[in-house]
Amino acid sequence: MDKKEETVNCVCHEKVENAIGEAFHRYGRLIFRHPVKIIVMILILNGALGAGMIKLKEDIDVSRVYTPMNSQATKDEEFIIALFPDQSGTEFYSYQTVNQPRYATVYVRAVDGNVVSQSNFYKLKTIVDIVNGTFYLRSESSYDIEKIQAWQDKFIENMENFRSSDLEIAYAHTDSLGNELNANIGGDIALFSATFTLMITYACVATFAASNDCVANRMMLGFAGVIAAGLGIVASFGLVSASGMSFVSIVGNSPFLILGIGVDDMFILLSGLVTAGFSDSSEQRFGTMMRHSGVAITITSLTNIIAFGCGASSSFKSVRNFCVYTGVAVIFCYINQASFFSAWIALNEKRIEQRKHVVLCCNSAMSKTQYKQKRASKMTIFCCAGQKPSEEKDIDSFLERFPKWVLPKIKYKMKFRTS
Repeated sequence: MDKKEETVNCVCHEKVENAIGEAFHRYGRLIFRHPVKIIVMILILNGALGAGMIKLKEDIDVSRVYTPMNSQATKDEEFIIALFPDQSGTEFYSYQTVNQPRYATVYVRAVDGNVVSQSNFYKLKTIVDIVNGTFYLRSESSYDIEKIQAWQDKFIENMENFRSSDLEIAYAHTDSLGNELNANIGGDIALFSATFTLMITYACVATFAASNDCVANRMMLGFAGVIAAGLGIVASFGLVSASGMSFVSIVGNSPFLILGIGVDDMFILLSGLVTAGFSDSSEQRFGTMMRHSGVAITITSLTNIIAFGCGASSSFKSVRNFCVYTGVAVIFCYINQASFFSAWIALNEKRIEQRKHVVLCCNSAMSKTQYKQKRASKMTIFCCAGQKPSEEKDIDSFLERFPKWVLPKIKYKMKFRTS
């Protein structure tokens, strides 16, 4: 009975996989016939969705972002605020505030130890607040909040510009912690730019043919694969921002994850193209690639989407927003890899079929043998020679050849030591 159930499950699994594979095969042949249209459509789609980033709003309120939503404490707070409305403009007592009131504080320390000396006393007049004092700011209306924000911005500006060789100051305000967390986003943008450039460089090197064949080379596909992941990030951030979900500081980590997932999908697709062999026509090979690799990237993407979908149910706003932004980015990354990047693979296969140069696509390339017969220089052969690949080694990169060269030697040495 167990064997029968196992056989039935295996048959069902194969049927589902074959059905999905066949759908991807037909989809792949469609892409191969209309690659330029697919690329243009995906660019327009990603660009239109990316325009939603103009509505991107940041949320730096630590108490709101990093505490559970709809918790009992939050409900109690809302109940008390409704019962005892904010009257900080007329009757303010700090011990009666339900949540932390808005404030600005300055602490001053004299270098000579005497902060109220005659020489230091006049310098204290340039400081916004009283020494070691706190001013709580009224916040009972939206008008008050706007005035508070303007005052707070000016306060920060004055404190940053304050200079004294006799006094040391430290200051804080309501949004100090949130601003510090948010300031890291600027560093993340610079880091992401460097990471994006590094990933493009790595992808191009990893797809550069070790044979230096100017026809079989897949270097430009590495560039296209990283761009596809980048477009997915732009489209997803635009869509989620347009829907009204705020951007919290930890969402800045999402692009790094999506770049890794996108590049992984890129290599899965390229590996599937190699596995398809070199004897069939380019369209048939492309369909075979989509049949196998399309299923693979679908499974991995679904796994990621389910994981982030579960995280989107978190009661913490920071975790929820991060998972929503990242989950939607995984979806668009998958769409772009299965369409935009695949269309570039189709164009590359057509270029190879016509024996066009990898960079100068308008020029037909000759093989190294033909160039040698014409007594061309070594530089000409290095930069221009190429032919349609007939086996895997014609398109293998240095990174692909290295394990094939090293691992057998390691295995041989281990076997020799064992014996």
